[in-house]
Amino acid sequence: MKHLLLFPFLSLPLVAQLRITEVMSSSDHSTGSANGDWFEITNTGTSAINLNGYSFDDSGPTPKQPGQIFPSHSIAAGNSIIVLRESSAASFRSLWSIPASVKIFTEADVPNFPGLGSDGDSVFLFNNSFSVVDVFTFGPAISGASFARFTNGNSVPGGLSVDGLFGSYLSNDSSEDVGSPGFAAQPPSPLPPVFIAPFSTAWISDRKLSDSEFRISSLDPNPGDIVTLTAVSKPAWLTFTDLGSGIGQLGGIPTVAEVGTHEIVVQAADNSGTTTPSTQTYKITIAPGSSPVILNEYNAVQSDNFLNGGTAAIDSDEGPAANDSHFGRVAGNGGDWFELVVVGNGMAGKTNLLNWTIEIGKPDSTDIFSPLTIVTLSDPAVWSSVGNGTILTFIEKNSAAGGLDSEVNRVNELTTTGYAWSNFHLGTPSFISVSNLAELDIDSNNTQFVIKDAGGKIVFGPAGEGVSPLSGISGSEIFELENDPSPLIPTTDRDSNTTLGYDDGSSGSTFGSPNLFQPSGGTVAVRSQDFTPYIAVSSPFQDYLVSVGLSGSDEGTDSDQDGYSNLDEYLFGGNPNNATLTPSTTFVIGVDGLLLSGSVRVSDPAYPVIAERSDDLQIWVSDDLTIEDSASDLGANFVKRTVTFIGTPERVFLRLSTPTEE
Repeated sequence: MKHLLLFPFLSLPLVAQLRITEVMSSSDHSTGSANGDWFEITNTGTSAINLNGYSFDDSGPTPKQPGQIFPSHSIAAGNSIIVLRESSAASFRSLWSIPASVKIFTEADVPNFPGLGSDGDSVFLFNNSFSVVDVFTFGPAISGASFARFTNGNSVPGGLSVDGLFGSYLSNDSSEDVGSPGFAAQPPSPLPPVFIAPFSTAWISDRKLSDSEFRISSLDPNPGDIVTLTAVSKPAWLTFTDLGSGIGQLGGIPTVAEVGTHEIVVQAADNSGTTTPSTQTYKITIAPGSSPVILNEYNAVQSDNFLNGGTAAIDSDEGPAANDSHFGRVAGNGGDWFELVVVGNGMAGKTNLLNWTIEIGKPDSTDIFSPLTIVTLSDPAVWSSVGNGTILTFIEKNSAAGGLDSEVNRVNELTTTGYAWSNFHLGTPSFISVSNLAELDIDSNNTQFVIKDAGGKIVFGPAGEGVSPLSGISGSEIFELENDPSPLIPTTDRDSNTTLGYDDGSSGSTFGSPNLFQPSGGTVAVRSQDFTPYIAVSSPFQDYLVSVGLSGSDEGTDSDQDGYSNLDEYLFGGNPNNATLTPSTTFVIGVDGLLLSGSVRVSDPAYPVIAERSDDLQIWVSDDLTIEDSASDLGANFVKRTVTFIGTPERVFLRLSTPTEE
């Protein structure tokens, strides 16, 4: 008996003349009429094909929507067409500089284009016999970057369009989508492996670098080639492991001595025997494990967008409009601004930030952080002693342009909630100095910040998009720390369902006040950042230092270099900010004994002043002393205290002191 073997009918031909060569499932264009999903079809054959009766769908290999059937249109050999989910193609054509010869199908031609899933989807192309001609399956989108394939159906290295590679370029919109609509690249000749960005990362000292999510990544454009990675040069403390498939992992534990930027050169070689190995320089910036200042928030909302998209009346979720706590709901959400928090040592106190710098920039063409604008904290009166728990906002617009003018201690709740707020207009030079303000560019395209101390040493950063999160912030969102401010916040903490950290795009905004966020993936209520560790306990001595312009100074510091500490001058009637005003005492040697007299502060019980004597300047006692108080010419906070000792030792010393000086 003969058996007939039945095989299922394969509707996808072995060689397809029409291919789907590019898909954009998450455009970041600010222009609404050019922001729709789109895909590209290319005729890879040698003769023209008419699309009449051809159709497409994104829900499965069976066409379902009559409105997804193409009208008559002939695609010449080697040419491409675009299917755009918008009612008009004019803006799209202009932004991409697409010639009139390239046909763009809009909703007027195919009205039932359902849109493409930004979390991953497939596009099926059917011929006029309803057989599958081609299918393009893609994963989660990177906003503003198209998925691209060569005309032979192979994906470009990395799968995503990259400016300047294989015909891709930046659109003319301010958000600069990258792709090549209307053009599909021919498969290249055998090429060496290519490295995939990012080429830089940041890490924290005294932590295992292997815990980082950062990986060195490479791809070989030639199918079937095997890639081997080797570290050509690296710091001694750093280890490198080739994980296979073109992926490498960094390891080692950098110490505080490694704080700064380090280079690692990696080589990628394939097994073809015909290509030259590629090399790529990577940079890793090590920041201290504890930083007295951290990045809290920055505004990525484009000037013609609203927070969370939509209009002035309603946002893109068609729910209550997302507002900023200070600006309300306005286009641009206040313009270019960013926010830091002074956290010091994690407790109440003061931090000296004088001559510290804040570098604002982006990764350069090699994906290495490049500062564009530098802010220097230059005013000693403001920056020598900043209260821990202070939010610092820096804004490009002043009040005349819808922004805010400079104001130190605009809010001061350090003694109640632990939070204060000072704002600085970047165009006002009285408190800060700014270089290259015209180059300031805070947006949704990998804006990053580096904070350095007065000696130029990195204390925090780089931080921002491209470090953590690696991507995901759109032109209608903000970058936000969704955690309580602390000196232990690393630049690499990414917010997730299990970890609090930097969010990959938040629709909440709280300029000048503690961030609001919903931890644990939305399973608990929205809460505010906790500033209670910074609640300051005010004291008469601290208030006194503020009154003489020395807020935050230490007790033992001699601020005016007159030989008396700040506490000495507070207790015995001087001025620690004026070397000509010092404590005044008298010492008299009498016939029967010794007499010491001076003004003593009695209004502050935290610093009790006692009288003592000693024979050797080592052991001090209060025995055999007579003490008398009378009115002082320094006012009601003081008394004139006279100490008398009557005795006959070979030598004796007298002093007025407070136990806090021991």
